[in-house]
Amino acid sequence: VAMTVGIVFAQRRLKSEEIFCISPNTINVSGVINVICFDKTGTLTEDGLDLWGVVPGGGTYFEPPEPDPSKLSRGALLDAMATCHSLTRIEGQLAGDPLDLKMFQAINWEFTEEVTEDYNKFGMAVPTIVRPKKPDLIPNNTSLSFDDMDRNLPYEIGILRQFPFSSSLQRMSVIGRVLSGEHFNLYLKGSPEIVENLCRPDTMPLDFHKVLLTYTREGYRVLALAWRPLRLSYVKMQRLQREQAERNLQFLGLLVMENRLKEETTPVINMLRNANIR
Repeated sequence: VAMTVGIVFAQRRLKSEEIFCISPNTINVSGVINVICFDKTGTLTEDGLDLWGVVPGGGTYFEPPEPDPSKLSRGALLDAMATCHSLTRIEGQLAGDPLDLKMFQAINWEFTEEVTEDYNKFGMAVPTIVRPKKPDLIPNNTSLSFDDMDRNLPYEIGILRQFPFSSSLQRMSVIGRVLSGEHFNLYLKGSPEIVENLCRPDTMPLDFHKVLLTYTREGYRVLALAWRPLRLSYVKMQRLQREQAERNLQFLGLLVMENRLKEETTPVINMLRNANIR
């Protein structure tokens, strides 16, 4: 009887504050809450991610962040962003993980899965080919055979194999080959802590932990990129175990993603703090 009377009085007090309850029994439970835990993505923040920028890190220290990855100079970092994903085409539209989609769209490259003569360019079955949208030339430091000395040859990368993302491993990787390149390349994307352990120490920036902490404290989602050349035959590349491929990597940089707060999030958090609820 005392509990029922308490609920009735509580309902009247809530009604005077224009708060209406369709389940009166939960009022007692609400009265003893001191901590509220939220799921972040889609609850506190918007469903989609936005690319904040890329932080190149191939030297002794990180370079300044680049908000427009399409302006990055040709190299392993740009190639990793173009290939290290699990995107596909569904009814002509590019689809896949929202993070992968944002990353690929930011560099302004083309994605092809069609069965065309492009297969023969790489001398093997190539399910996916990526290339810059604007015509470009192969860089001077790329080794070419005598048959491919034509400087109008487009810069293309065939994605030959994929090691899918694993939540337990916290990473994914792909094996690709630049058109007319002399070797394969492995490109890896994953959590910074995991990638750090897989990279050669001499390729890690000295300010790695400081810069990483700066972005994570600001609420950004940070991923790391790395790569290594694979000088193997096509058959050996196809048989290569994941543990053998994903080691002795060269660190490339950080991919910084922004998950923006919803408009109503801050007022709700402030209201809870005013009520002494953590």
